[in-house]
Amino acid sequence: MSKQIKKIGIDCRSISIGGGVKTYLVNLFNEIGKIDEINEYFIYYDSEINLGTFKFNNFREIVVKNKYKFLIPYWEQIKLRNRIIKDKIEIFHGPKNTISLFLPKNVKKIVTVHDLTPFLFKHEMSYFDSSYWNFFIPLSVKLSDKVIAISEATKNDLIKFFPRSKDKINIIYHGSEQNKIINEGMRSQFFLVVGAIRPRKNIERVLLALSKLSDHNIKIYLIGKNLNYLKKIKSLINKLNIEERVVIRGYVSKNELNLLYSKAIGYLYPSLYEGFGFPILEAQSFCLPVITSNISSMPEIAGRGALLVNPYSEDEIRIAMEKLITDQLLRKTLIKLGLENIKRFSWNKCAHETLKIYEEL
Repeated sequence: MSKQIKKIGIDCRSISIGGGVKTYLVNLFNEIGKIDEINEYFIYYDSEINLGTFKFNNFREIVVKNKYKFLIPYWEQIKLRNRIIKDKIEIFHGPKNTISLFLPKNVKKIVTVHDLTPFLFKHEMSYFDSSYWNFFIPLSVKLSDKVIAISEATKNDLIKFFPRSKDKINIIYHGSEQNKIINEGMRSQFFLVVGAIRPRKNIERVLLALSKLSDHNIKIYLIGKNLNYLKKIKSLINKLNIEERVVIRGYVSKNELNLLYSKAIGYLYPSLYEGFGFPILEAQSFCLPVITSNISSMPEIAGRGALLVNPYSEDEIRIAMEKLITDQLLRKTLIKLGLENIKRFSWNKCAHETLKIYEEL
């Protein structure tokens, strides 16, 4: 590490929200804390709830309070900016798509862009969220000295929407963990779907595929945040007369989720768009065969350890499900390839590559 780098500021308010960005922040900066004992890290939260997340001597956790969601732009662009200047930060990292735009020119800026959902799937967002992202992402990309894309697919999307950013984009993959290998004999007759219930997750075609399966004993467990779109999903379940075959659980504890991963016969992830796709790697780490899309980042992340399908075809999804149910050799092959695939993704590697970006600045 360059001795000239002294103070690095990180916007970590997204740890409160959960999901993939929380996984990214917690794992990345815990790894950085293990390998960099020299530089000072200023971890900024918008509430006290996250205090104690990082326990390294060179990490300072600082709360810049924000009581109201609609004040996020004010918090990010004014309150956080003022604190960054007060702390004499030399490098500022916005790890979720945006940065404070009005920082002094001597502060080097990095933004991690996870996906371009606000530009491709605006209808999934509230007017406030859509307006916020569509205003601040382009400016954050423009003003940042470096842009971290979490996949080749995200890099390509960035270049498509912001061609001038091409030369400052670095691809840094997220990491993964290898969990306990599960005995195949313990599997149950259900497929697992994990993630927020929203249109681009393609749950409707998954349900249509389920309704056409020859084995009517097969179920699907839907795990994740229940959004307004769930009403449409429930209506389709009733229409297809598969109420007894679909279990909707909402949020579950980590222990219960791990148990479901270990019990399921396969993991369904035929999403229409993803910047990365953590659940693919999580499923593979639990020796769970994966069915995912042949578009966006999913082939890139899944590697050879998944069945790739056209997500717009419920018949392709159904055929892939039938294969996992009946073909034991295919299951074993996908499990083996999945375990090999997750070795490509390391939080230690992610940390080293991120530190290299800091060093370059």
